[in-house]
Amino acid sequence: MVDQTYIDYLKSPRWQELRSQRLKIDGYKCQRCGRPFDLQVHHLYYPIDLGTEDPYRDLITLCDYCHEIIEHQKKEFREEAHKVRMKKAENDKILLYKTIRQMACNDLSAVGIGTKDYCNIDTIKADFGPILEGCDLSLGYVSRVQDYFRNRRYQTILRMMEIGYTPKEVIERTKFSYNMVHKVFNKPETARTILKREKEIFEQ
Repeated sequence: MVDQTYIDYLKSPRWQELRSQRLKIDGYKCQRCGRPFDLQVHHLYYPIDLGTEDPYRDLITLCDYCHEIIEHQKKEFREEAHKVRMKKAENDKILLYKTIRQMACNDLSAVGIGTKDYCNIDTIKADFGPILEGCDLSLGYVSRVQDYFRNRRYQTILRMMEIGYTPKEVIERTKFSYNMVHKVFNKPETARTILKREKEIFEQ
């Protein structure tokens, strides 16, 4: 991909901005050997439009020596780097989910946990946003909150099923949606699998 367009792009202010972001993310050290000098910012993936790179996903800091090696091992390195990023992303999601659970069990009782619609994005942002938007785990917190309270509904529906309630009775007593209640009644094992996975997350 070394053509004149790419060479010109590497001189652009946009690339310098992205390069600086990635260097900062990596602590100004080669991510292969740890050297803090002769650094380059290497493309793991090239976007369709130059300048739209995601510094977290598409770039990485390497020294000159490691960059030369990586160019000869590009495919293997991309696969390994992808595994590392995915593992970190999974760990971040787990930590965020645990944070939400702690908030829901503690201080949020004052804002009406159990009575508010925590499938509603605006409600989630109003109650959780001021705390979660300011932390490193803020990305995707809305969907994580939705997952948490969806699972609480699944728990309630499964328990009422075991007692002997009909779908109609569950809807009347809980005010849960028709689709959610019938989804659990039709495929209870799916709901149980989701709750089992959640339990495994909290036990990590």
